[in-house]
Amino acid sequence: MRQLILVRHGESEANISHTFANRGDGPPLTSLGRRQSVELARRLRGTRIGEIHSSPLLRCTQTADEIGAVLGLPVVVDEALREYDVGELEGQANPYAWGAYADLERRWLVDREWSARHPDGESYHEIVARFGAYLAGVRSVPGAPVLVVAHGGLFRMVLPHHASGYGYEESLQIKIPNCGVVLFEPNGRLVSSPVLCAPTSVDG
Repeated sequence: MRQLILVRHGESEANISHTFANRGDGPPLTSLGRRQSVELARRLRGTRIGEIHSSPLLRCTQTADEIGAVLGLPVVVDEALREYDVGELEGQANPYAWGAYADLERRWLVDREWSARHPDGESYHEIVARFGAYLAGVRSVPGAPVLVVAHGGLFRMVLPHHASGYGYEESLQIKIPNCGVVLFEPNGRLVSSPVLCAPTSVDG
């Protein structure tokens, strides 16, 4: 069982515009997001890391590439790490869409309506299943810790199911900042790691 170093991507243009952008490549990092990524990479120097895995979205691969360049490690892109699909909310940036997003997360984590979904989006069952398959594969191979660059929404949804750091309802209150780090220990516990957090954006 290997430790996973979970990293949320740096600030992206979607964070600034508050736009759902979870399909395709998505928008790139902002200049602040690139600085966050470089700063985190510098803080990770000397940390034992065997591999870097990334969501295929551009904001994640750019973050991972900055870290990989400093640590001298290649980046492996894995579709299982993609941000969860919000269906018809994709491309929207209005209060109604964000209200619907928050409502479904409450239905998942509080009411346990795990088959619910946004029209044309993923259900909670589907999200935790794809991450669970990734987790089983990566943690079954002995070795140095794996640094995983992915998304705040994905982490908040899947970690209460797969880890023991906090509960389902508590996850609604968790805010992983851009380039924030959470350690997923071999015993299943989650440990936030503010020491490794690069400067963060205020929102998004």
